[in-house]
Amino acid sequence: MKDVEHTQKLFNDMKQVTTYRDGKKHGKETYWYPIGQKASECFYIDNKLEGELTAWTEFGLVIQQDNYKSGLLHGLSRVWNEEGQLESEIMFKHGKPSGKFTFYENGVKVKEGVADYSNDDSPYNFDNETVN
Repeated sequence: MKDVEHTQKLFNDMKQVTTYRDGKKHGKETYWYPIGQKASECFYIDNKLEGELTAWTEFGLVIQQDNYKSGLLHGLSRVWNEEGQLESEIMFKHGKPSGKFTFYENGVKVKEGVADYSNDDSPYNFDNETVN
């Protein structure tokens, strides 16, 4: 089984470089801004996201870090705004919020607690605030 790297130019002049094995995403996938700055990087195993996904602004600031297991969010998910200020930290387990969460405004903590996801049909509930 040989890994094949495929490069394609996207509609907005971004570039995507993806590694495939047997026709499935398997290995690193990277998106690049037209200016040459890395936009995002993630890893796949058998067409499912696995490990860390990181996204950057065109200026190189990290704006997102997620962790995946078998294609589902699993572990800490963090989001920053374009100025580099942390906006949220949420723990996930098998694709659902599970455990501690923290929300920030202008880099200042405004809400924290424990995520409650009671069943597969309900929206996420963060301390009586519903997030669809």
